[in-house]
Amino acid sequence: MITRQMIKTESMTMVCLLFSLISVSTLIAAEPEVAWQIDFDGAEKVGGVHYVVRDGHRTDKGMKFEIANGVLTFGAVFDSNSGSQDHGLFAWGKSMPWGFWQWKSSLFEKIDASKFPILEVRARKAPGFDASVILAPTFDTDSGRRFSQLALRLTDKWKTFTFRLSALSSVPGPTTPRSITGMAFWLQHNHKPSGLQIDWVRVRAFTPEEKARDEVTVNILGTYKIPHWKQSFFVYGPYGATIRGGACEGGFEGAYRDM
Repeated sequence: MITRQMIKTESMTMVCLLFSLISVSTLIAAEPEVAWQIDFDGAEKVGGVHYVVRDGHRTDKGMKFEIANGVLTFGAVFDSNSGSQDHGLFAWGKSMPWGFWQWKSSLFEKIDASKFPILEVRARKAPGFDASVILAPTFDTDSGRRFSQLALRLTDKWKTFTFRLSALSSVPGPTTPRSITGMAFWLQHNHKPSGLQIDWVRVRAFTPEEKARDEVTVNILGTYKIPHWKQSFFVYGPYGATIRGGACEGGFEGAYRDM
């Protein structure tokens, strides 16, 4: 015999199940679209180039490049005899055409920086190594190829670093990233071994929350006009020749990146 209490209990169960399904669907929908991701599940999937520069020459001497349990360890041994320009580099895609930031191109599909403006990496300091690491993405812009230097302040604990790559797309300028063409992890040194461990790296779209915050910024700053100075006193001009975002570059993009 079916009682009123049984019907009520069954109805409550169905309601709870419905809310659970809605919650799961919401979580799935909230996951941002990912354009590119490396998980380090196997050496054959990593790609890119990696080496150490000593006295102006590329070598693998003193380099550590190992993958275990889905984690990459990349490091290099430096000491008191290491030169100021010695460094380690692990990179994908196209480099800058000169200096430290020039490496052999490797497979990396261009990514629309306006659609996928977020770069994330989960990393920590490699055991037994110092941690002086720069993450440098490269871009195509209306004024040529540019790059950004993003400092990873690593500790012994895992941390996810999230960077906004593209300046405000509604007010594009000469150095606004149009597409992401590559990226590099650059090991600096203080005459000590330098290295990091990476769990994953990805380039993604906004989350709904990030998109909402960005729309507020667009509404506030969307009518910004570039100042016309009688005498140019910014080192790299009002837009900046780099996209690092600092007081010396001035202009809209530097200010926006620092927000």
